Amino acid sequence: ALIGHNVELVGVRDAYNGLVQLTDYTVEDLGEATLPAAFDLQTILDWNAETLLPYQSSLVSAANLKITEWTDENYGNIEMTLLDETTGNTLNFKWDSRIDLANRTFLEATKVGDYVTFTGAALGWSSNKPLLTLTDGNQISAGTAPTLTDANYVLLDAKEIDITTTFIEAGTITFPTTGSNGSTIAWTFTDSEDVDNALVDLTTGDVTFPTEYGVFEVGVTATVTKGTESTTRTFVIEINNPEPLPDLFISEY
Repeated sequence: ALIGHNVELVGVRDAYNGLVQLTDYTVEDLGEATLPAAFDLQTILDWNAETLLPYQSSLVSAANLKITEWTDENYGNIEMTLLDETTGNTLNFKWDSRIDLANRTFLEATKVGDYVTFTGAALGWSSNKPLLTLTDGNQISAGTAPTLTDANYVLLDAKEIDITTTFIEAGTITFPTTGSNGSTIAWTFTDSEDVDNALVDLTTGDVTFPTEYGVFEVGVTATVTKGTESTTRTFVIEINNPEPLPDLFISEY
């Protein structure tokens, strides 16, 4: 484990459950070096496999995450689900008990409801999803409950919005007008000039089924506001009226 060294690796590029790896490799130690600065995960708006892939196996930091799930029942491996209350993002954590971890006393004492801060931890990958882990027990420490602002609340309320976006017949969309954190939500058409907008009524939520055949798309934008803070979220409503197949004639059976 040449932590803090530059190394040259020669091997075969491989992947396991989405984690890029080298197999059948040789290592040449090029001497001591300066570790790269940890990347602040909380500068990324959404935590998912697509947005975090560029930071796979990087050193990362995240402050004041709440432990919402905790277990060590799988061979002593410590696994957690972590929630960033400022954005609503969640991230899984796992320390494999087969890997020796110095200074692990704090990690073993954590529990559901605690707030923890990660500094220079490793962003691994498992089952094609990002997975936070540790290479040193000092990379995790006590955190505190964050103080949420209106800017946080509008992000949280924007994430909560869930509307029906696919229709194969006439229907109704429930457009929420308030968020659970006290924000107001206003709806507009993303492209005010789109003729397909006539298929959706933003006031009643009614979706009119077209008489023409084809796939019709209507873009709608939710503007979420609380105090002087606001953010937007865009959805595409797809209305599908396929042309029917010609009648089937069975000539012989």
